[in-house]
Amino acid sequence: VGSGAGTLAAVAANGSGQPVALMGEGVNPSPTSVSPDGRLVLGVRSGNTLPSGTEIWVLPLDATKAAEAKPQPFRDTRFTRGNLQFSPDGKWVAYESNETGRNEIYVVPYPGPGGESQVSTDGGTQPRWNRNGRELFFRNGAMMMAVDVQTGATFRTGTPRMLFEKVSSDYDVAPDGRRFLMLKPVANTTNSSDLHVILNWFDDLRRRVPLERK
Repeated sequence: VGSGAGTLAAVAANGSGQPVALMGEGVNPSPTSVSPDGRLVLGVRSGNTLPSGTEIWVLPLDATKAAEAKPQPFRDTRFTRGNLQFSPDGKWVAYESNETGRNEIYVVPYPGPGGESQVSTDGGTQPRWNRNGRELFFRNGAMMMAVDVQTGATFRTGTPRMLFEKVSSDYDVAPDGRRFLMLKPVANTTNSSDLHVILNWFDDLRRRVPLERK
């Protein structure tokens, strides 16, 4: 599943077949998670045709009924929410929200009913589930955080703890829950805007690269 040019489409992972349009033009869909059974995609979209400008939606992924599939609102639009992630059992959704004035991590039952539970205590973005369903990871600035959770009949959360620092802005969790995949910053890079002027640069070039005489 991917988005581009204001549309949402799905294509077989092995490259066979043609992409199937799931959401047409007029909105800007950003899919963030697919349910474990592969039947639903969850994300955020924006557009002038939406009452509030943005919307969190859930969309069926049945390619045979793509023309009839309609995105359904999942959460209200009072706050900015993003990075929504289905839990490994598909019964919970973790996301970040700014409803306290800064981004924090929350978990809500899917499809409901039930209220949300706050997981982070000092800010958080980009939640990711451990495949065992008993742990959530998230970023707090440059720190990678982890918190133990219970997802039985009710949701319970422990106290967040720091795993390490210098976290990339993009990451994912390995299936074993013990390793992370992330972008590594290039060392010794600067964003300097200084202008350097070299005097007599042609004489210096002649010394470094002598001209051949004919």
